[in-house]
Amino acid sequence: MHVAAGSPVCVDENDVPEETLAAEREILVNQAKDSGKPDEIIQKMVDGRMRKYLAEITLVGQPFVKDPDVTVG
Repeated sequence: MHVAAGSPVCVDENDVPEETLAAEREILVNQAKDSGKPDEIIQKMVDGRMRKYLAEITLVGQPFVKDPDVTVG
């Protein structure tokens, strides 16, 4: 039921291809650089957004369908 509703790309973070992570990180870095913030702040912003991205695309990171306050993991 959850797989059909959430349509995850991978089971967990270890299964996500490096190319996918690198491409997403590059997009997020470019977006963050447009904000004009210092590099150390940009790095923290990108790290947080990557955690959120991984939670969205992995099965164990997604919110549980019946109780969104907990993750499938």
